[in-house]
Amino acid sequence: MHTYFLFGSYTAMSIQEINSERTCKATKIVQDLGGKVLAMYALMGEDDIVMIVALASNMDAVKATVHLAQETGLIFKSAPAVSVDRFDEFLSTVHLEDVPEVEDLLDETMSD
Repeated sequence: MHTYFLFGSYTAMSIQEINSERTCKATKIVQDLGGKVLAMYALMGEDDIVMIVALASNMDAVKATVHLAQETGLIFKSAPAVSVDRFDEFLSTVHLEDVPEVEDLLDETMSD
C-alpha cells in the first residue's frame, strides 16, 4: 500500500452540505477501492480538507479522487507521499553525477 494525500476544496454548493454522513461516504469510497483512511483533517488555507489514505496504486488514487468529487461535490486533487525516512534512504543510493541532465532526457524523448 502507498500513502496519498487527497486535498479537497469546497464549492459554493458543497459547503452548504457539510455533514457526518458525507464524511462516512468519503471513507467508504476509499475502503471500496481496497484502501484505508489513515487520517482526515479540516484545513484553513488554500485547501479545506485533507484525507491521508493508503491505496494500492496511482490508478486507485485517481479513482478515489474522481469518485470523491462525484459523490461529495468537493474538488479533489491527489499527491503521492513518501515518508522522510524512505526518501532519505532512496537519496542515499542516488549519485548526482549519474543522473542525466534534463536536456538529455528531453532529447531522448523527442527522438522516439
